[in-house]
Amino acid sequence: MMAEKSSRSITTILIGLILWFLYICDSEMARYGIYTIFSYNVHEILSGIPYLCFLFTGGWLLVLITRSVHGKNIKSNLLLLVLLFVFCVAQFIYIHNQSQKVYTDCIASIKNIDTQKLEIEIDTGERTITLDCPMLLIDILKTDGTEYVILYEWSKSKPNYGKLSMVSFVK
Repeated sequence: MMAEKSSRSITTILIGLILWFLYICDSEMARYGIYTIFSYNVHEILSGIPYLCFLFTGGWLLVLITRSVHGKNIKSNLLLLVLLFVFCVAQFIYIHNQSQKVYTDCIASIKNIDTQKLEIEIDTGERTITLDCPMLLIDILKTDGTEYVILYEWSKSKPNYGKLSMVSFVK
C-alpha cells in the first residue's frame, strides 16, 4: 500500500514537471512568435498550466496535511509535505513574477550595442532602456539613428531593463 502511494506521488510529480517543461518551452518560443511546434491555440491552453499546477499542488498539500494530522502520521509524509510546500512556494513566486511583466512597443532608435553582453540600449525619446537582444538580431541592428518599432518585455520592478521580443523598421 505504501509503495503504491509513493509511486502514485512520484508519477504525479513527474507529470507536473513535464507539464511545466512544456509550458516553459512554449512560453519561450511564443516570446518570439514561433508557433511551429505548438500552435497558437495550444499556446493559449498551455498558458493555464502555472495556475492549474499551483491549485492542484496547494490542494494536494492541504489534503495531505489534513490526512496526516488526523491519521497522526506526519513523519511518514514529511518528505512529501516539504516537497509540496516548496513546489507551492516556487509556483507562487513564478506566478507573481509573471504578473509583474509588461509588454511595451515603441518607436525608438538604437543608442548602443554591446555584442559581448548581447544587450542594446534604446532611446525612446523619454528614457534610455537596456534590452537583452537575441544573437540573431544583434548584427542586424544599427546605431546610425535608424528608427525601429520595438516590442519588449520588462518587469515593473526594473522599468529600465527588459528583453527584446520583436523589432521591425519604421517605414
